[in-house]
Amino acid sequence: VMQNFYKRFNKKAYEIILSNPADAAKVAVDRLEEGATPQVVFFDITGTVNDLDIIKLLSVMDYLFVPITTETGEMASSISFANNVKNKMMATRVTNVKEMHLVWNKINSREKSRLCEIIDGYIEKMGLDSLDTVLVKSNKFEKDGRETGNVGLFRSTMLPPDKRLLKGSNLEELVAEIRSIIKV
Repeated sequence: VMQNFYKRFNKKAYEIILSNPADAAKVAVDRLEEGATPQVVFFDITGTVNDLDIIKLLSVMDYLFVPITTETGEMASSISFANNVKNKMMATRVTNVKEMHLVWNKINSREKSRLCEIIDGYIEKMGLDSLDTVLVKSNKFEKDGRETGNVGLFRSTMLPPDKRLLKGSNLEELVAEIRSIIKV
């Protein structure tokens, strides 16, 4: 499937590099110096400011998108992380982060719920904000090729989601909103 996709569109797969937080920025710079020319470099990290290596990595990022859910523990953790980054790093200018946004994830409808709106009002008072687009709660995000059968892939790090499965996910809208923020 993957080989046919890349042949058909004459595209190369994007590179996924496994690294620890201490080496991640250097690994990315090394790849750029070797001639890699990506438009965007993504770092998928844990949300903690209790790790010096994570702090160093955060200091070189340009944009930060922090997932948040309506589950109480996860919500508190996301808000705490974002607040710490804002007040301990962005406010003191020990990071390159230009913008940081919370991303509502696992929401029961395509629109922000009343709870999301209440939390948005709370985080706004803290100087934080969330994106307009929400990712809906869906078992699509849990499925890989074995589970979807002939319907197609939704969750893959190497292939785009099957168009038939994108409907209602808000994934395309999220990508468009993020692209407009980071200007690519």
